[in-house]
Amino acid sequence: MAGNESAGIHLIKKAVEFDNDKKYEEAFVHYKEGIHILIESLKAIQDEKKRVAFRDKISSYMERAEKIKVLVDQSKEYEKYHEQINIEENSIGYSYEKIFSRFLKDESLDYVEVNDPYIKARHQTHNFLRFCEMLVKLTKIIKRIILLTTRDEDTNGINQQEAKLNEIRESLQKRNVELTVKFSEGLHDREIRLSSGWIVKIGRGLDYFKPPESREKLCIGFHDLDLRPCYSTTIDIFHQKSTKFSK
Repeated sequence: MAGNESAGIHLIKKAVEFDNDKKYEEAFVHYKEGIHILIESLKAIQDEKKRVAFRDKISSYMERAEKIKVLVDQSKEYEKYHEQINIEENSIGYSYEKIFSRFLKDESLDYVEVNDPYIKARHQTHNFLRFCEMLVKLTKIIKRIILLTTRDEDTNGINQQEAKLNEIRESLQKRNVELTVKFSEGLHDREIRLSSGWIVKIGRGLDYFKPPESREKLCIGFHDLDLRPCYSTTIDIFHQKSTKFSK
């Protein structure tokens, strides 16, 4: 193998390693340099079959490099991204799917962290369950959900809180999704972090829906949260290149 060809292949191998680690900027640089060297090496190959095979490999590397370039450019745009959604009192149409579904199409999304100090009361654990159901339904390879919350101050409440969260954990396990629950008494922030880099901060956390009109009678909005009136709150959406998760 000629020296230039060997150097080009070495760069491509490094590019693949960076690619697998989702370090796309480094991957793109190595693909670009490696492809340039391999194209120069192609000129020295006389055997037509080898030239065709070599050219096909280069084409596949170029195709991947072009896709990574899109990801790199997209990432740079995301770093500037900030969207704010103001939910007015009694407004409808703000289900979890409405807010989150567009961010759940990323095939690399496998971790989600929910920081919410108020996953205690019965309706709050039900809201968290609805959120988990949405993740299971709309994501492709979700593997882990991390919940950081606070303990119920009432002794009986603590037992009920842990029991309900354990039920959700057991149900998620059947779907091959791990639920990790952690408690932090000093927790105040309410935000949801996706492993794809998106951060969604909701002023009221997951608990921004008003109770159904009647808890005794069936009514529209009882199950479908898009039809449930909301409390007034603000949602801020950001993107970070590197998102840190609780260990």
